Amino acid sequence: MKVEPPTASARLIRQQSHRRAMVEPLQQQQLAQMALGNDREGLSLGDVIPKANPHANHHHQARIHASAGELSQAVGHYKKAISMQPNDPQLHYELGEIQHQQQDLAAARDRYERAIALQPDWAMAYYQLASVLTRQGERTDAIRCYELALDRFDLTHPHRLYAYNNLGCLLVGLEQFDEALAAYRAARSIDPKFVPLYNNLGKWWLLQGKFDRAIAAYHRAIELNPNRALTHYNLGKAYQKSDRHGEAVACFQRAMELQAGLIAAEIDCGFSLMELGERQAAFAYFHRAIARQPEWVEAYCQRMAQLVAVDDFDRARFATGQLIATLYRQPDSPDMERYLKETYTYLGRVQFDSGRYDGAADYYRKAAAIEPHDRELTKKLEECDSQQQCLQVRDLRIVDTQYPSSGALRDASTACGWDDALIPRGIYPTTRDWWMRSNLDSTHYICVHPAKQTTASPEPQSPSFSAEEKCQGLACHRCLKSTFDRWG
Repeated sequence: MKVEPPTASARLIRQQSHRRAMVEPLQQQQLAQMALGNDREGLSLGDVIPKANPHANHHHQARIHASAGELSQAVGHYKKAISMQPNDPQLHYELGEIQHQQQDLAAARDRYERAIALQPDWAMAYYQLASVLTRQGERTDAIRCYELALDRFDLTHPHRLYAYNNLGCLLVGLEQFDEALAAYRAARSIDPKFVPLYNNLGKWWLLQGKFDRAIAAYHRAIELNPNRALTHYNLGKAYQKSDRHGEAVACFQRAMELQAGLIAAEIDCGFSLMELGERQAAFAYFHRAIARQPEWVEAYCQRMAQLVAVDDFDRARFATGQLIATLYRQPDSPDMERYLKETYTYLGRVQFDSGRYDGAADYYRKAAAIEPHDRELTKKLEECDSQQQCLQVRDLRIVDTQYPSSGALRDASTACGWDDALIPRGIYPTTRDWWMRSNLDSTHYICVHPAKQTTASPEPQSPSFSAEEKCQGLACHRCLKSTFDRWG
């Protein structure tokens, strides 16, 4: 039988098969060394692996470097592999994951989008893109990507749980509370013991003002994982919002036991102790919190010392600076309570001048608790009460206008003289500006309508502090700032 000589293509196939036979054992050795923790030996094998298939070899080396934590080298190999195989969605996706780890969000987003363009049904690519979009603050687009991921996930896929949880957090951030609750319930149906879910449910109930339900959710999270500092802190916040400050203090203290240096817990523990009248104990916690960042505190105090006070708000800020400086340097000083009283008094005046009589009364009561026999404070509390009564009559008069059968209310409102008592509520840089504007009509000032505080926890398995709560541990400027802001 006549035997034909092998063609050029057949010779090439045979050569490639021979090279693969040489490459694969070396790659297996490399993987074995990496699995044993011998990163240096494993990486060195990459230099002797024959380059039978450059694209596949760069892909393999990229994974090896990534597993060794050498992300920059991994990126280099991925880019070389992509230059040879630009239409491989797996390469774009894996490079996106590495860039995501490097916090290069724009580059990661581009790679995930390319992977989706090449393979539109890839659920995990949508999931990872949603995570990047969340980090970039594009919540609406992130929600859409989580929804697309959920449409494509198999019912048994483990990331369905995280997608529903993260989707709920984003919906809360957009105040779409009913949709958020539906997402949380879907997550709970997948895994009723998923601890972060109960943290997020607790936050959801807090935003609804359902403090008892929030407390129940946090207790459930603690039952499932009693050693998570964040959950104890969140439970303390729920108790604090419910005016159950004794229980709040216990929760904050437990959070501090589990995570030393948790500034947010130290500060909130101090404020709850203040509400309980235990000011010296509160000062000790405040001192611990601010002593961790001496440069920041010194800069704040210097700025306040240079402040030229032109109105009560500036005076409140100046008194706060004195309070913080004394708290930082001499927390046992008898001047602490004097500065605290001054801060509360000035803040009460600011609230009163802007028409927030409830807030003013609250500050005056706190000041009076420090010095109960101050007649001036007693007088100011009476003025707050009088103004609140006039506003109540004003509201009744509005009802009377809409429902004439309530005619008797007109006499009461006239007797009170509420028309003369009302003052505009607005934002003004100084008290003088407010006074000058008080003679203008209501179209010349901005009414204040406080926005609801919302939070989102976009990362799977790790719901974090909200915008006002997130703590960076021993270097948390946000927590230190909250200490100062709550005093003025």
